[in-house]
Amino acid sequence: MKKLGLSLGLTAVVSLLFAPIGIALGMFVLMLTAGLIFSGTAGVAMSTLPLTQFDALHASVLKRSDARENVTYFLSSFFKSETVDNINVAFNTKSNNKKVAIDINYQTNGVLHKRRVESSEMVQIPQYMKFTNLTLSDLYTGVALAPLERNIFEFGRVISNDLHDIADEIDRARELQAAQVFANGIVLLQNNDNINYGRSGSSIVTSGAYWTATTGDPIADLTTGVSWIRSNTNNTSGVWNVVLGESAVAGFLANDKVLAALNNRRVEIGKIAPMQAEASGGNYIGEFITNSGQTIRVWGYDGKYTNAAGTDVALVDKNNAIIIPSQNNLTMVKGTIKTIPGTMNVGSFRGKTQWEVMDYKAQAHEYHLAENFIAIPQELNEIYTLKATNVA
Repeated sequence: MKKLGLSLGLTAVVSLLFAPIGIALGMFVLMLTAGLIFSGTAGVAMSTLPLTQFDALHASVLKRSDARENVTYFLSSFFKSETVDNINVAFNTKSNNKKVAIDINYQTNGVLHKRRVESSEMVQIPQYMKFTNLTLSDLYTGVALAPLERNIFEFGRVISNDLHDIADEIDRARELQAAQVFANGIVLLQNNDNINYGRSGSSIVTSGAYWTATTGDPIADLTTGVSWIRSNTNNTSGVWNVVLGESAVAGFLANDKVLAALNNRRVEIGKIAPMQAEASGGNYIGEFITNSGQTIRVWGYDGKYTNAAGTDVALVDKNNAIIIPSQNNLTMVKGTIKTIPGTMNVGSFRGKTQWEVMDYKAQAHEYHLAENFIAIPQELNEIYTLKATNVA
């Protein structure tokens, strides 16, 4: 009996000592679940936050939505933007129309115009969407261990950094689409649902003499490319942009014929005048005038992306030279993102649609970011791709 009395006494003492801790834990769990019961708090991962604090977190994320200059957009800058209120877009690609109108007799019917279309298709605009989340474990390691105001700031910083990373990935996808149009006219998508615009084989050529050889002639090759576009389109641009890969830049700058032409003391037909890199990522090298009076501006571009295998790949093949008229029919079509009624906090983050989802089952608060777009060359023959060097 003495032993039993001693045990009961110790139990009572221990219960008294640890009762405050048990009450505290119970209150903390109650706070975590309160958001699932009371309308005055935000649910799931926000269950410890009153709505005012939840809104403060949302505002903390949005105020960090200014664009970061981490992603180059030089190639996509050649495309004009167009927005459609749909996920599908009909596009027509055509080439070479130099017909002349025919005269008719008075008081007779006119001649029906026949649309010249090389390819007419309806495609679904690719969607790029990714999300990040704030989980219950984040709250345990965050809200439970630090002052609430500090956590709102920190959570806002973490989520906004995640959204910036996602936005960077989406922007690189846009630049990659433009690069693929310039390379061979085939936009590569998941599951081999590729879009092949059918560029002419004569617009994707190899130099007869690489620029690194003594017989190589970059000015003649680029003049030929401009002439080909002018002969196969209605393009009347006076200024032409040439985008060179890394090895093509080196071959151009070291070529004896280029140096001799630009060293003509009597008549200046061009100049090498490197400037500070463009914010878009292009590096201006110089310009020259062809025999027919066309101004050719030469650019270097070393933008890269990381493929699925984790390898960095040049957006412009290092051996290639791409000719693009300053006035063109390149279009980057953007589709609108639609959300169902009741979707939380739909807004914009760096020009992309952003919304939030409460996943009650997974106990997570998700932040989604999405954008739809497709690069379309409306005039197929306005692009000329030349393999200028042959560096392995």
